[in-house]
Amino acid sequence: VDLVEEVARVRGYDSIPEQVPHRPMLPTTAPPVRALHGRMREQLSACGLTETVGLAFCAADRNEMFPGLHRPGSSAVILRNPLNADATEMRKSVLPCLVEAHALNARNGVEVTDFFSIGRTFSAAAPSSLSGATSEELEIVGGLLWGPRRGRAPGPCGSATIWDAKAYVERLAELTGASKALGFEPTAAVRPEYHPRSCALVKLGEEAIGLLGMVHPDLAERLEISHEISIFEVDTRKLLEYAPLRSALQPIPRYPSSSRDVSLLVPDRTLAGEVIAQVGSMQEPLIENVCVFDEYKGTGIPLGVRALAFKIVYRSADGTLTDEDVTSLHERVIVHLRNTLGVEVRA
Repeated sequence: VDLVEEVARVRGYDSIPEQVPHRPMLPTTAPPVRALHGRMREQLSACGLTETVGLAFCAADRNEMFPGLHRPGSSAVILRNPLNADATEMRKSVLPCLVEAHALNARNGVEVTDFFSIGRTFSAAAPSSLSGATSEELEIVGGLLWGPRRGRAPGPCGSATIWDAKAYVERLAELTGASKALGFEPTAAVRPEYHPRSCALVKLGEEAIGLLGMVHPDLAERLEISHEISIFEVDTRKLLEYAPLRSALQPIPRYPSSSRDVSLLVPDRTLAGEVIAQVGSMQEPLIENVCVFDEYKGTGIPLGVRALAFKIVYRSADGTLTDEDVTSLHERVIVHLRNTLGVEVRA
C-alpha cells in the first residue's frame, strides 16, 4: 500500500482518473432464530419482564453454579487472555446475570424483579467430536421471577412460583406454533441450580428443550439470597425446529361458544396437565379448549387430594349448542375423567 501511495504522489493525484468503485449488493437474510428472538423480546416485555443484557464472560464459580443446558459434565471454554481476572471463562448459562441483577435490585428495595435475557452460551466440545468444533454454542432465553403476583381478584396473590415460569414458557412456545407439542415433565433436579422438589423438564414431543423451577436453597444461601425465586431456560433453536413451515389464519367462529366450570378432587400426584390430556384424548370435536384456573387445599378437602378448577369451552361449527347438548357432553367428560384418573367432582 505504501508503494502504491508513493507512485500516486510522484505522478500526481490529479492525473488519476475518477472512477466510482462498483460492488454488487448481494441479498442477505437474517437467520430465522434472530427473528424469533425479536418476537420473544416483544412478548416477554409485553408480559412485564425487563430485559437484562450480560457479558458472555463469567467467573469459574458461576459456571459451576449454573451449568445451563449443555451436556452434563461438559467443561467451560477458558479464555487465554481474559479482560477481567474475575471473568476467565465463557458463560454456560444466561442465569448468572439475571441473579446478579435481581440481587442488586432487591438490596435497593425493589419489590418485583421479573427479568429475562436472550443470548448465546458456550461449552467445550467433546474431544471425539466429529464436527471438529472446539466449542458448543446454544441460543438460550432465560428468565427470573420474584415478587408478588396479581391474582384474579384485586390485590396481590402470593409470590412468583414455578407455575408463573411455566406460563411464560407457554407464551414463548405460542410464538412458533408449538403449543400443542409442548409438555412439562417433573423431575429431580438434573442441574445444581434447581430445587430437587420443584423442577421440570420443558419438552417438545419427546425432546427436552429446557428447564424451569425454583432456585436450590443451598445455591440461594451461597448467593446470599434469603427468598425463593423461580427461573427458566429454553433452547430457542430447538424451539424453532418445531415451528410450522407455513402459518395459516384461522377463520373467526360463526357461532358462540358455551363454557362450563368444574372443580375436581384430584390426587396430589396427578398433574393438571394429565387431566387436560385425558380430555383431549376423547377427540371430541365440540371441545374447543380446556384450562385450569384455580387450586385449593385446605378446609373441606381430604388429605392426599387437592381441588383443581377447570374451564371447558364447547363450540360447534355447524350451529349454536343448546344447554342440553352442552350438559350431555360435559357429563360424558366427567365420567371419562372419573374412569381414567379416579377424580371426583367437588361438592
